[in-house]
Amino acid sequence: MNPWVEQLLRVTKRYYYMSYLIGLLTALIGFWLSRSLYFNRMDPTLIGLQSLDILFLLGSLPGILWLFHRKTKELLHISSLEVRSQRYVRWALIRFVVVDINLVINILLFFLLRDFSYLLCSAIVLVMLVLCRPVTLKLEEEIGLKEESKSSPLPFEKTNQEE
Repeated sequence: MNPWVEQLLRVTKRYYYMSYLIGLLTALIGFWLSRSLYFNRMDPTLIGLQSLDILFLLGSLPGILWLFHRKTKELLHISSLEVRSQRYVRWALIRFVVVDINLVINILLFFLLRDFSYLLCSAIVLVMLVLCRPVTLKLEEEIGLKEESKSSPLPFEKTNQEE
């Protein structure tokens, strides 16, 4: 494996697993806070907060995935591998930060308001986190290291030597 890919994979996996750790710590803090705090779900201020949270969730998660995809496509036009790698790590970190913000907000609101819809919102964020998992082949493709030669046969095609 390419050393650049190994290093990028190590760094992005660190961010990935830190996101799960942040979610776990938030759940523990939320559980601890829920023992002493209780908010009325029917309070008009909290109903507005719930609406804002769901709009933020539905806007930020697809938005950050689209922006990350667009930025990784722009990386292919940069000739320096070092600059491509630095920008890839920066945008991967931004993607994880946005997902983590959504995760923290929804877990805390689940415990403090005791509303099942926030458990579902947290599950949506966790699914998005699984979709953000760094994978070697995907990483090579996104930073432009995967050289696809059109002359090489596909795995299911027979070559002249095999016939």
